[in-house]
Amino acid sequence: MLHAGLILIPQGVGALAARVIVGKLVDRCGARAVTIASFLLAAAAQALLKTGLAPAPTDADPSELAAWTNLARVLLNLHETITRS
Repeated sequence: MLHAGLILIPQGVGALAARVIVGKLVDRCGARAVTIASFLLAAAAQALLKTGLAPAPTDADPSELAAWTNLARVLLNLHETITRS
């Protein structure tokens, strides 16, 4: 139970920092501009996430494709290796 709580601490810290930053942005630029910018940022993030759904190129060398896939898996799962007890 303690392990799950410790994993969630960065999320709370990030939310707290975001509240401070977004509050200052809303005071300076207005709520409408911040909302539009956040929607555009979310759309860009979603477009980047959809990149992984693209089919593999047919002319790619299978061994090179496997090496890049393995490297991506290692990088994306690095937190599991670091936090494993």
